[in-house]
Amino acid sequence: MLKILLDTSFIIDSIKYKIDIKDNLKAILLEPFELFIIEKTLKELEKKRLNKLILEMIKDLNIIKSPLTHVDEAILSLEGYLVATQDKELKRRLKAKSIKTISIISKGKYIIV
Repeated sequence: MLKILLDTSFIIDSIKYKIDIKDNLKAILLEPFELFIIEKTLKELEKKRLNKLILEMIKDLNIIKSPLTHVDEAILSLEGYLVATQDKELKRRLKAKSIKTISIISKGKYIIV
């Protein structure tokens, strides 16, 4: 089963473009998957103005605790995950570690890179 880690930017942009994360991932993935979020990402999202909508969207995600204080470092420290992010710098760093990413390429479409 694929493990997909959702980053703050990916969740916010999915809401912004009214994209259902699970439905769109099902459309591009050929195998079952589980969605994860880092605890610190959850804390970042709680501060956003779309708080209620975000929390409803991510209520059933698996939460990963990390001792690292910076979210990007916590993401980079994990292995075995596909990372869903819109953050260009994080994508560059993930690519350097040969970690695949999922991004929004247009309003409503995801792509795996």
